[in-house]
Amino acid sequence: MYKSLCVQAYQLDGNTNQICLDIIDQQLKRKGFVRTDYENGQLIIILAIECSNKKESFQISRISESCIKISGSDFLGLIYGIGKFLHESEFEKDTMRPLDWIGRSTPDKEIRGIYFATHFHNFYHDAPLGEIKNYLNDLILWGINTLCVWFDMHHYSTIDHPLAHNMIERLRIIFGYARKINIKTCLLIIGNESFSGSPEDLRAQYSEGHDGYVRQLAGHYHVELCPSKREGFELLLQWRREVFEKFKDVKLDYILIWPYDQGGCTCSACKPWGANGFLKIAEPVAEKAKDMFYDTKIILSTWLFDSFTSGEWDGLWNRLEYKAPWVDYLLAEFLDGQLPTIIEMKGFPAQLPCLGFPEISMYGAVPWGGFGANPIPNHIQKTWDIAGKHLAGGFPYSEGIFDDINKVIYLSLYWDKHISSEEALKIYLSYEFGRKYVDNLIRAINLLEKSINRNRIDEKGTNHNYADSKIPWVGDQRFVIENTDGIDEAFTIISEINDLLDNEVKASWRWRIIFLRGLIDKELLHNAFITNEVIEIAYKELTGIYHAEQADYYVAPPSLQSIRENRGGFSWF
Repeated sequence: MYKSLCVQAYQLDGNTNQICLDIIDQQLKRKGFVRTDYENGQLIIILAIECSNKKESFQISRISESCIKISGSDFLGLIYGIGKFLHESEFEKDTMRPLDWIGRSTPDKEIRGIYFATHFHNFYHDAPLGEIKNYLNDLILWGINTLCVWFDMHHYSTIDHPLAHNMIERLRIIFGYARKINIKTCLLIIGNESFSGSPEDLRAQYSEGHDGYVRQLAGHYHVELCPSKREGFELLLQWRREVFEKFKDVKLDYILIWPYDQGGCTCSACKPWGANGFLKIAEPVAEKAKDMFYDTKIILSTWLFDSFTSGEWDGLWNRLEYKAPWVDYLLAEFLDGQLPTIIEMKGFPAQLPCLGFPEISMYGAVPWGGFGANPIPNHIQKTWDIAGKHLAGGFPYSEGIFDDINKVIYLSLYWDKHISSEEALKIYLSYEFGRKYVDNLIRAINLLEKSINRNRIDEKGTNHNYADSKIPWVGDQRFVIENTDGIDEAFTIISEINDLLDNEVKASWRWRIIFLRGLIDKELLHNAFITNEVIEIAYKELTGIYHAEQADYYVAPPSLQSIRENRGGFSWF
């Protein structure tokens, strides 16, 4: 066991050395540990970059009993090696025991991304930028190499609106920091999304019951434009160019083009959207992006294909098999990992690599994250066992930090396709809360996953989870948990560990969102699923952790104030 460590750089440039030291110091501060100048009896860590053809890989070796060398094939490899060292060393009070593992590690998946949904005043939208940067420092140690964000146009009348300017500047700062630490950037755009001031006569259709559409489009804001109308097509290209111009000095490594939710058009000229109207606008937008950004790769999303109509997957397969040079990757995430029939039969069109888009936030409980941490390790494992072998990586969908455990599990799977969710979870729990609590916490986390599904029921018995949130909600609101088995056991485990944790760990947001989730579930169970004073206090604390004071209802803890204000109501399914 060591009481301090010394970090020595071997032929690193000044910028690389400083970034590494800053990230190490940030983590050590969380552990109450210090990095000092060389003294006898210290643990010495040597950092080096030793170039190889295995990008983003690292090697950890022992020089002597008290000296460990971490070498990366490049900057990111070195950072990932530092992450491996920190996460698998044991910290306890003011001492540490370094990891036993030595060897070389290379990532299995090419794109290990996270999608920050920067909208609706969630954490990514409203948290101080310093917290966003610190969170990226945390994620890079788990293996992230690409960050995706979205400029949600429908909030603003034009790109020159002051609020649009503020959001673009925020995204540019986040991207700028990502690039500083060598994380690649991905901008998501929706095929026919539009500003709120779009011309009404050029707008897209969204209705069902015609042209093969059996369901109304979900998440449609009714300001989207139809690309089959010449003026609408030209205006869409103009707006894409305007958005791209705002990011021209921030290198965009990927452009992710999205079809639905929001987006889409059900008119006769665009049907079926995914294999017709969507491609009418996606291909020229891709060409525009490649003209403006050197070496940008295009990712084409298939989100919700064949959900509102039929023939989209089949049509897309035929179109891309015939002409695919403008597409570099497909993106798809299928229910429980299942692939569309045509992919099962023929594979991906033009042998394009496929990326996943796993749901790690909007799972089981509405509002998303409103009750605290939402760990779903077993669901992730079930999906990965089916889909993982088909993927070149992915972008888990995140609405905030309440899904932190789920992010780490996916990043671990993208790095090592053979690791299990439980193994990744054990490393996370050991690092964050202490190795001696891992087994009990694994049990608690599994119980929290079982109790995550719940429905919001009003006094009339109406389920409001996906109803139009603008309807008046009156009387007691009951959040009815579907599976209550184990709720008391989970909170007993969590509260007992809470009494044993060091004060710094006990006060950390990662612990508090787990503790508060257990507390809220226990209180709901024993109060007929109705909010009481204890739950209201917990919601208030979560609101502060998430910076969700102005957040739309769906991404805010469901306090009585949030329910009364019903911020940002919208209709889903």
